[in-house]
Amino acid sequence: MTISRPVKILVGIMTIWYALYLFLTTIGIIVLFGFVLVSLLQGGESIANLQVLFTRIPAFEVMLPVHFCSLFLEVGLLIFYLNETKK
Repeated sequence: MTISRPVKILVGIMTIWYALYLFLTTIGIIVLFGFVLVSLLQGGESIANLQVLFTRIPAFEVMLPVHFCSLFLEVGLLIFYLNETKK
């Protein structure tokens, strides 16, 4: 199957986004664990008090929708690439 140039560019952009998303997610998880560690070291009595920490991080409101969209993108890219390798 011949793929047009705009489709190739779109697939390339989506692939780059997914690779970048994996990198950003890893960095985000490391930063989150850093915040939790610092909170506990500064006198956090228990894990239950970390709710205050989670409400102070505004990125949580955006992370879940972006995460779901990226997961659907991953499935779409997987189907696309598997379909292309069979031909």
